Amino acid sequence: MIQSLGAVFDYGIRKKICFDNPTRYIEAQDYYKHCNQEVKTDEEKAFSTEELARITEDAQKHLDNPRVLMSLLAKETGMRAGELAALHAEDLQDDFIHVHRQQIKVSEGKHNNLVEVGYTKDERMHPHNGRFIPITEEARTVIEAAKAIPGDSPYLFHEKNCSKMIPTDGYAQNLRKRCRRLGCVPTNNHAFRMAFNSRLIELGFSASDRALILGHEVQTNETHYSLTDKRRLDVIKDRLICKEEP
Repeated sequence: MIQSLGAVFDYGIRKKICFDNPTRYIEAQDYYKHCNQEVKTDEEKAFSTEELARITEDAQKHLDNPRVLMSLLAKETGMRAGELAALHAEDLQDDFIHVHRQQIKVSEGKHNNLVEVGYTKDERMHPHNGRFIPITEEARTVIEAAKAIPGDSPYLFHEKNCSKMIPTDGYAQNLRKRCRRLGCVPTNNHAFRMAFNSRLIELGFSASDRALILGHEVQTNETHYSLTDKRRLDVIKDRLICKEEP
């Protein structure tokens, strides 16, 4: 709030509406005691291997549901929810998914309309033709199931016998309900992105390669996506023991 107020007064000074910024006399530290300073643990940010397995197994019962298929492709690609919703069938190449669109909400009066824009989250200020994500065999299976959904639509994921794209809110609600029913700690699409990044780390991909596939800066990947998940302690222990054995 202090930062927002400061920006307003700085704008006012530039426009000669006012001549001082009172927030420069305020110390944020004085207000920390009134704030909720709890942060999510790494276990709450990304799906574990076991959680991914439960989600995948449960999804096999609902392969006719486009929202379920969206979650399976998120697991295999780390795509954002808005990118999944706006994905066109023509964006699928032989070996890559061309991610260069997203679904966003645009407010018009009292209503929010869903629109497709030709850029991703990290490209809003400088579009550069999106990014390309390799298609794994699991992703290819999901894509074929999505293509089998009845109806003529430019979108890979759409309602049966309908051409409109799936709203991200509807996808998020469906994923949240399934995750809670399955006992998963995270319940949002971002947990797929975090888990996918961890998978790329285990496979030996560099930070620049991971950032290229996920669509963000290298520094962002290192700072916010590289987790220290305590659920992996048993895996680390087993690997260490194997290396120590003669």
